[in-house]
Amino acid sequence: EQIRTDLGYGCRNVKVIGAYGGGVMYGGWGCTHHAMEEIGLMRLIPTMTVVMPADGFECEQAVRAAAAAEGPFYIALAGGELPLGVPEAERAFALGRAAVLREGEDVAIIGTGPAVQEALRAGELLAERGVSARVLSMHTVKPLDREAVLAAARTRLVLTIEEHTVIGGLGGAVAEVLAEAGAGTPLRRLGLQDVFACMVGSYEDLKRRFGMAAEAVVDAAMGAA
Repeated sequence: EQIRTDLGYGCRNVKVIGAYGGGVMYGGWGCTHHAMEEIGLMRLIPTMTVVMPADGFECEQAVRAAAAAEGPFYIALAGGELPLGVPEAERAFALGRAAVLREGEDVAIIGTGPAVQEALRAGELLAERGVSARVLSMHTVKPLDREAVLAAARTRLVLTIEEHTVIGGLGGAVAEVLAEAGAGTPLRRLGLQDVFACMVGSYEDLKRRFGMAAEAVVDAAMGAA
């Protein structure tokens, strides 16, 4: 209520950092420490910009962009260091513009936050099976890069992956764009389904359990082939 009314309705120039709890990074601490709804909640607030960085590079750029921007701003962080392995010299960051990390023509994988690491790994696994995958980091979930989504729809399948519920998060946002544009490209949304992440385990175990690992992306892509 305070974020919605004081920041959103008041259009205050306040930056909020949602740190330590996003996704299933803290698998051993249980469901109470898995913030799987934050992007959806923040997307609903008018005037709010919502960013979920994939790694340290995007985090630094997002903080700089937030400081330079006017209006309320939410940056969702997961704990830990998850380098993507993509040289920073080959990358660019702009609010509202997806970053293409891998080119491909058969399928498009759109990730946000730490799930981008799994998207890149899925791209490598698919290449071994002869499937060319475009991988995008959709660090800015609001405002969403509609052009990048529609370009992704020119492949034969769009997949989204996020450490978040598929309702209201990246998958929901991409689905809205595709539906409004009348795009006929199939969409598969990978992430937490309409359940609580009520399990305790390692980070890797929980990603596999809830379909947020690279293998789930590969299965979805091959199943739609």
